[in-house]
Amino acid sequence: MENSKANSGFKNPSRPTGIRAPAVTICAVVAAGCGPAGFADPPPVPSRTAEIEAVVYLIGDAGYAEPGDPVLRHIRDEILELPSGSEAVVVYLGDNIYWNGLHEPSHPNHDKEVGHLEAQIDLVRGTAARGIFVPGNHDWGYKGERGLLQIRRQGEYLAAVASENTKVTMLPAAGCPGPDAVPLAESVLLVPIDTDLWLGGHVPADDCRPATLDEALDSLGAVLSRNEAGDRRHVVAVAHHPLKTYGPHGGYFGLKDQFFPGTNLWDYLYIPLPFLYPIVRNSGVHKGDLSHPRYGRMQDQFAEVLTAFADQPLVWAAGHDHTLQVFHTAGVPRRRVRGRVHPGQRCRQPIGRRRKGRRAVRGGKTAARAGLHETGVPTGQECSVERDHGRDGFVSRRGRLPRRADVALLAPHHGKVAG
Repeated sequence: MENSKANSGFKNPSRPTGIRAPAVTICAVVAAGCGPAGFADPPPVPSRTAEIEAVVYLIGDAGYAEPGDPVLRHIRDEILELPSGSEAVVVYLGDNIYWNGLHEPSHPNHDKEVGHLEAQIDLVRGTAARGIFVPGNHDWGYKGERGLLQIRRQGEYLAAVASENTKVTMLPAAGCPGPDAVPLAESVLLVPIDTDLWLGGHVPADDCRPATLDEALDSLGAVLSRNEAGDRRHVVAVAHHPLKTYGPHGGYFGLKDQFFPGTNLWDYLYIPLPFLYPIVRNSGVHKGDLSHPRYGRMQDQFAEVLTAFADQPLVWAAGHDHTLQVFHTAGVPRRRVRGRVHPGQRCRQPIGRRRKGRRAVRGGKTAARAGLHETGVPTGQECSVERDHGRDGFVSRRGRLPRRADVALLAPHHGKVAG
C-alpha cells in the first residue's frame, strides 16, 4: 500500500451502528494517492455497541505498506478496542508485495520486500485477529517455475511468522487455486481463491487439491452447494481480481490517463499522447484487463458457477483496480463489450455519486464499512465511507445500501495504476 503525500495520522472517526449478534461487519480499506475531495459534513454516527460478533477487514493492494501507515494503524486500534469475544479477520486481497513478489534473501530488494510484508503483519501481531493473505499477480511476479518460487517463498515466510504465535496465513495455499472455506462466527463463510492462476499462465503446484482449474471450479460449486444445504452462511469470496469494475482494468480512464499516460510510469512524464493509451488498453493486450480474452473466459467460468446459486447471499471482494467500488447486481457479471473508452472516475468526485448501480471512491485514505445481517448480504444497513484528509482530519460520509445485493464487489486503490 502506497503512502499518500498527506501522512498525518487518523483522527478518531465516528463509529458505525452496532448490529445485533450474530452479525458481521465488513470493511474495505484503501490508501489512494490523489488529493482530498470536498465532502459535506457527515451526520453524527451512533457509537459501536458491544454486540458485534465478528469483523472482517478487506485491504487491497497493500504491497507498498510501510510501518506506521495511518490506515493500518487505525485498523489495529479498532481491533484492540473490539469487545472481548468478537472475532476479527484481516484479509489482504493480493499484491501484498510489489513488484515481483518476495525474492530470495540474496536479492537486493529482499529486505525492502520483507519490510512491506512485515508492515501488514504488524496489523495483527500481538492481537487476537487473524490475517489472511490472498495471492495477487504481483505476488507471483513471474511466469513458470520462478513465479511459483516467489509465491511459495511468501507463503513460507508467513508460515514462519505464524509459528511465532502470530495468526497469519496465505490462502489458498501458495501455488494452489483454492477455493478454501473458512467459517467465521455463526453466519459467514470466507472463500479465498487465487484468480491469477486463471490469468497468469501459471500451472498449479503438484501438491494442490484441487489440482486443476476445472477441479477448482467444481470445488467452488461443491462449497456453495454444501452451504446451501447446510448452514446457509453468507458467502464472502475473497480474490485479487474483480468480476466487474469501472476502473482502468475495466476500460475506464481519467483525463490524465487519456492525455498523459506516461505519468503512470513516472509522475513527471507529461508527454501528451491523447487517447492512445485507453485505445490500446481496451484492445485486450493486457491480461489483467477485463478486455483480455483470458479474463473474459474467467468471468464466464465463475459466472456459470455462481449463478447456479443465485438465491445464496454473496459478496465477491477483490482488489486489483485501485478504486473503491461497491456494485449491487441481480446476477453475476459476465464478460463486457470491448472497445469502449470512457473518462471514468475523477479523483475529486464526491462519494455517493451513483452510476449503473455502483458507488466509486478515489483519493485520500479511504475505508468503507457495511453491516451484514441474518437476512441478507447486505440488507439495507448503512454503509459509511471514511477518508483521511491529512490536515483536514478524518471525516465520514454515510449512505444506504439497497435491500437486496446478490453480488457486491469492493476494489481498493493504492494510488498507482499497477497491472
